[in-house]
Amino acid sequence: MRLDLSISTTRTYTRYLAHLARYCVVEGIPLDVEQVLDPDTVDRFIRFGTADVGMSVRAAYRTDLSRIGPVLTKSAPWPIAQVKLNNEKRLPPYTAHEVGVIMRDAGRQSTARRSIGGRAIVALSLGAGVSGMALTQIRGIDVARRAGVVVVRVPMPKGRERTVPVRGLFEDEMLALADLANCGLLVGGTGTGRNLISKLCELIVIDQDRVRLDPRRLRATWLVAQLSSPVPLMSLLTAAGLTKFGALSELLEFIEPVSWEESAKSVRDA
Repeated sequence: MRLDLSISTTRTYTRYLAHLARYCVVEGIPLDVEQVLDPDTVDRFIRFGTADVGMSVRAAYRTDLSRIGPVLTKSAPWPIAQVKLNNEKRLPPYTAHEVGVIMRDAGRQSTARRSIGGRAIVALSLGAGVSGMALTQIRGIDVARRAGVVVVRVPMPKGRERTVPVRGLFEDEMLALADLANCGLLVGGTGTGRNLISKLCELIVIDQDRVRLDPRRLRATWLVAQLSSPVPLMSLLTAAGLTKFGALSELLEFIEPVSWEESAKSVRDA
């Protein structure tokens, strides 16, 4: 096996390769790995074979097929810089469909602990952009309603804690979870830090295990939602706990384009 992958990632890659192979059959491209995974074939597939899906899905296709191609081919002209698989690969945000099944299934787990943990991870990550160690440090008393807006206090290193307004879609859920936790942690359980979150996410079943719960992708989805709305960039940086705009640039490809008329009106009204 040339790729050391998790089961969920293997399923995703297999699905992408099946769609690419189907495109090649329609276009009369021989089902030879060097031709199917040629960068030119992949590029044409993304441009013309995925026109019926959203921009974020197309971007996920391009990212993953560009990672698979250099590993599974020997002569296809992939750029040398892409040959090495990066273990810290940037994860794409969830699609609208994936968000829907996550919100549907996060609380439908086999135990109360998993159910509450899944709900809390989704509400904190997708509702307030929380990820990493902070997910294990937020208590019920850190959630409050301020000036008609539900906010969550997020601990940060070196005393740089921040208060983040919760997206309206998740306000009621956040308040309900805070009431359940009271002075306790929203995401409780054994273990510490990311190890706790990682183990809990592995146990949570979404869409019959077809979608893996990942706080990093949830946060990326939250960031894309913010970038797609008229939130002042400085306000977004503060809410996200960021100090530079560069961290957001990699997500720009996932933002759905708007019409020229909408764009012109936004620029004019600024």
